[in-house]
Amino acid sequence: MTVTERPANCGTSMIDLGRFQIDLEMRTLHQSGTLVPVGSRAFDILAVLVSAAGRLVTKDELLDSVWPKTVVEENNIQVHLSALRKILGEDRNLIVTIPGRGYQLRQRPVESRAPAVESRPFRRSLPLRETRLTGRDAAVRQISTLIQTTQVLRLTGAGGIGKTSLAIAVARQASNDSSRAVCFVELATATTEDAVLCEVAEACGLSTLDAAVDIAQLAAAVSGKRLLLVLDNAEHVIDAVARIVDALVAASEILRVMVTSREPLRLMQDHGVPTRLT
Repeated sequence: MTVTERPANCGTSMIDLGRFQIDLEMRTLHQSGTLVPVGSRAFDILAVLVSAAGRLVTKDELLDSVWPKTVVEENNIQVHLSALRKILGEDRNLIVTIPGRGYQLRQRPVESRAPAVESRPFRRSLPLRETRLTGRDAAVRQISTLIQTTQVLRLTGAGGIGKTSLAIAVARQASNDSSRAVCFVELATATTEDAVLCEVAEACGLSTLDAAVDIAQLAAAVSGKRLLLVLDNAEHVIDAVARIVDALVAASEILRVMVTSREPLRLMQDHGVPTRLT
């Protein structure tokens, strides 16, 4: 199946499969409007099967599509296919194994179009308050350049020195450049690791109403997405933030995290940038 490119101001091209909705462009899986965490390789397998539109997909075809130019064992397919079926739950039988031949979908996926209202998997936008920066253009350019190649970047400095304003300016530029989705998470009121997880999960579009979200689910949700995650005022929960950030960047090489904090994260990837008054 070929998913057509969506023009501006139009709804998102979605694919309905059982109780699930799949966006191949945004690499997201939803059930009844709720984002369902799925690992990058598992989603790759699902995308290949969906694109085949009911045609049988051989093991070799899956290996070539999901692990291009890489030699891997066939049991890699089974591992990620098992994870995918677990995610599908009651609809796990939608994926049929044809012994000795390959895999195919039990029912043909249907392309649909979501409403023309903008729908983004990341729910937390940048703060609406105005931020006035004087003499910080060079700092914004420096940090914007660093964030392209640095997974974890921390803005340091004493309280009231302008770390948040600088982080917002950098995030706004990243958002305007359309190179990355941006999630801004204010952590000033979070006092526990569960609270931090909840704030970040909601920003990334994960529902936290039915059950607590763990770090593994969060990592699966951001895996493979071009995302800049901004964690503001993290010093009072720095140990929890460090554990969460470590898991997220390990799961996704293209994820970028910017933290404002008076305390270091003490991670191998932590790149501190001093923030000074001008």
